[in-house]
Amino acid sequence: MDQVEAGLALRIDRAEFRITKLLGKRPQSRPRVTSVRFFIPRPQAGPRWFVARTLYAGSSSRIDLVFREGAKGWRLVAGTVTPGGQKMHARGYGALRPYVVPETLEELTGPVDGVIMLPRHLDWGPKRSYRLNQIADARLLYMRVIRESATPADLRQFLNAAMLRRLWPELVLPPPVRALWIARFPELQRQAA
Repeated sequence: MDQVEAGLALRIDRAEFRITKLLGKRPQSRPRVTSVRFFIPRPQAGPRWFVARTLYAGSSSRIDLVFREGAKGWRLVAGTVTPGGQKMHARGYGALRPYVVPETLEELTGPVDGVIMLPRHLDWGPKRSYRLNQIADARLLYMRVIRESATPADLRQFLNAAMLRRLWPELVLPPPVRALWIARFPELQRQAA
């Protein structure tokens, strides 16, 4: 095994150890790995990434780890453990990262029309401009800002309370994010019903 393969194997082993701890299980000695498959997407714009799927002897569970290339090399960004015959339980970045919720909806005084260009820390994709008069663009912008905002200032700058109330039933958000917003603003749940 060359240095790159050995380094990647060590990173996968460490990542699996972290996933095991995140699931609240006690890390034990590793069972024998029966296979590791790598799923590498076709070249595309943006950072490179791949999925490593690991299967172990005597277990029907599988562990999928998502790695993304950054300035300091490959980094684990998400992982899932799928127990044999059970539904997938997602863990990793999306399930564990902190999300921001404003104190009140009234402080969301962002624009309601025009073209909005999101900064890189909120949207790192190739198309970062959104036309608020187009419902699909407005939904995408709101989903991205709600998911990726690190400060309430981001929410105040790009979201508008009235528009959020209109769009809320159609926004596809991670369950932890939706739960946080509904816990703070129960009227959004009533709005969606």
